Amino acid sequence: MPELKPEYIYSIFCDFAAHIPYKKAVRNPIKIQSNGYDINPDTQLDVIFRSLITHRVLWFKFWHQRTGINLETIEFQGTKSQKYSSKNKLTLLLFYIDLISTVLWKYHKSDPDLMEDDSSLLKRAMNLIYEVEAKQFHNHRFESLSNSKNNIRKQNITQFSFLWNWIATLVSRYGSKKLQSIVFYNGNGYISRIIQRGFCEICVYSIGGLNKRLSTFYPS
Repeated sequence: MPELKPEYIYSIFCDFAAHIPYKKAVRNPIKIQSNGYDINPDTQLDVIFRSLITHRVLWFKFWHQRTGINLETIEFQGTKSQKYSSKNKLTLLLFYIDLISTVLWKYHKSDPDLMEDDSSLLKRAMNLIYEVEAKQFHNHRFESLSNSKNNIRKQNITQFSFLWNWIATLVSRYGSKKLQSIVFYNGNGYISRIIQRGFCEICVYSIGGLNKRLSTFYPS
């Protein structure tokens, strides 16, 4: 995506979220065991979540290669269900951070002319996880930035509010001013539903192909 003004980027997300036929993306949802979220198979994030956690090992290898941080060494605390849920939350969070950094890379890089992979925001996310300590990750929320009722669907508040809370905190702390001007386009410190929906659509339509590429890159 070429570097454009924030208002034009926002209009693209508006069009993207409004016109993509979502039903095609969820025609054959992946079936897995319950992960502690009480999954609703009709939501976009659930589809992404299901597909991601079945390929979590591959994504951890991919991120390890790019950042030098081995996520398998993180020891989450709590019950067996809480540990499982925390690792799955971590996978979804890092996937979104990686996606945002990729789609909006011109607005995140310190030098937009450099073409090499920029995993700086991904590393920041990983370091932030260590900052709050693994034992707190399962239920941790940042007080400064979180979703309001107007910015997220009611059915996703329990399962996925953590996602946008963490993303908002990361972008606020470490994102460039250009990146912040897009992610926080409304200027109220929250990630609008338009931005959320836009990235959900990108995820739904890309996750299958990305998983397939990783399976080829890291054969069993």
